[in-house]
Amino acid sequence: MRLSDIVGAANLSIYAQIGLVAALVAFAAVIYYLLSRRNRATFEKARMMPLDDETVRTPRDDGNSPQRPANHQAVKESSDGQD
Repeated sequence: MRLSDIVGAANLSIYAQIGLVAALVAFAAVIYYLLSRRNRATFEKARMMPLDDETVRTPRDDGNSPQRPANHQAVKESSDGQD
């Protein structure tokens, strides 16, 4: 008795078909999301980020968060116990 005989008798081939359909639906959903016009502005900002040297920002910035210059360096505070 071979493994293919056991799997064939158990009728498990439907799971492979369900997985294929689920993967195709997920792929179609991602393609729709990427090509929809309402996301165009977000993707345009993200596309231009490598060329923008003036400010450091993420594509999710809504304009309310403070912007720092690209050459901003973190200032270390000395903790010597004096106030």
